[in-house]
Amino acid sequence: MEVVGQAAAVAQLVGNVDGLIFKIKRAADTAKQNTRECENLVVYLSTIEEVLPTLPEDPEVARPLARLGSTLQEAHDLVVACQKRGSFSKIFRANSLADRFREVNARITCDLSLFPLVIYTAIARRLDRMVLPAQNDSGAMAPAGKSSGTVAVETQTQMVLVSHVSSGSDDDNPRRLTRPEIAASTSNLAVVLGGGRSGTVYKGSLHHGGRVREVAVKVLKKHGRQGMEVSFVAELEILFPLRHDHIARLVGWCEEAEEERRVFVYEHMSNGTLRDHLLGLGVHGHGGGAGSPVASSWSGRVEVLLGAARALEHLHRRATLPVIHRNVSSSNILLDARWRSYLSDFGQALLQAACEEHGGQGQLVPEAIGTFGYLDPEYYSTRRVSPAIDVYSFGVVTLEVLTGRPHVNSSSSKGQLGEVPVAMVSSVLPVIQNGKLRDVLDGRPSLVPTPAQLKALELVANTAMLCLWPQGKDRPAISNVVANLEKALGIIRSDETNLLL
Repeated sequence: MEVVGQAAAVAQLVGNVDGLIFKIKRAADTAKQNTRECENLVVYLSTIEEVLPTLPEDPEVARPLARLGSTLQEAHDLVVACQKRGSFSKIFRANSLADRFREVNARITCDLSLFPLVIYTAIARRLDRMVLPAQNDSGAMAPAGKSSGTVAVETQTQMVLVSHVSSGSDDDNPRRLTRPEIAASTSNLAVVLGGGRSGTVYKGSLHHGGRVREVAVKVLKKHGRQGMEVSFVAELEILFPLRHDHIARLVGWCEEAEEERRVFVYEHMSNGTLRDHLLGLGVHGHGGGAGSPVASSWSGRVEVLLGAARALEHLHRRATLPVIHRNVSSSNILLDARWRSYLSDFGQALLQAACEEHGGQGQLVPEAIGTFGYLDPEYYSTRRVSPAIDVYSFGVVTLEVLTGRPHVNSSSSKGQLGEVPVAMVSSVLPVIQNGKLRDVLDGRPSLVPTPAQLKALELVANTAMLCLWPQGKDRPAISNVVANLEKALGIIRSDETNLLL
């Protein structure tokens, strides 16, 4: 009876939130001021409305649902205030309506960020008590009744977690790590591998099951722009089910509630980043020397590009829950000991399903997030997320590979505020469009490319131009990019074989 009562309470909260969304939409239709803010809020709420029926009737969900309901009530009052001109001064003396909308939207985002974590915690607690289902030879779940470990999975998220936890060996699955394990693995966080918007990455060694493995430990920032909790939830939710030969693998995670710290542990890539080798930075023993196939051969460079493109193709088209990365760059393409490339850093990624709305234009986000020089100009101006933004960023990486130049030119222009960085695309793309690719090609792999190499590199360059098309709808799908890179790599390898004969 207690379980039934808890389920009823959750159902009632879902009904309250759904009712508030309906009232907000109706009030927004007659708003006479701040109409754009009202419209953006309605767009946001439409996605929430679609998700509500999928929430499990679990008591863990009740608290964030109640909190969301409180925030939506404030949002409703705010929209109602927009129905009459001049009502602002009476109701919101301290702040403008626009400021209040931004505040409410931020609170809704914060409230929503709790759901994946709460649901995941509930699922993890259940999984600890469950015997997972067996798999048949094809890797599929065994039908009910044919395995003593059959589990009734209640939500799509549960299905994703169960299917991946039960596949492969224990070492293949991400696991929750203890605080002592993290402390022992990082040697007091002495060696810094890199860092970015969401956190700092340290080198470590993880001891587990009598095995020692090199790992990369990412400690999330406590006060990042998106917030530590939002970044943690996004990365865990997206990376947990991902399995691909060219996506950096999550080894485990750790939540230190008392210290408000969140940690991710990834497989360590011993040859650093693509950027290290293109620019010869020599960071942590990596660089663009003669021993680096990325620096010294076109086949090595195109193969690295192809691996990253295949990772994006998996994210966009083949993953159980399709993903938009939002932060593709040469710094986020890692190289292992065999020079295989891996796409990394999913702290800014979004699930694609939430973005497929509004006539295919994509989800409207509060701000365009990314790195200058890689950021899609259309995304920056419209703040709409679609797979096309990853394709644009990949086009920039492709130009880096062809030219060996950084994504931002070292020579900056002068502006009213001093030095202004210039995106490499603006200087390189016109040269390629004018048919003068050889003028910008990096000379390290080959001072004078063979005719076959040049043919292949022209195909790569033309692909980059298509990726960098101003309108996202005119850019190629990443699967077409993969096909072009496969063709180019085949040409180069055939030429290398002929040169050895």
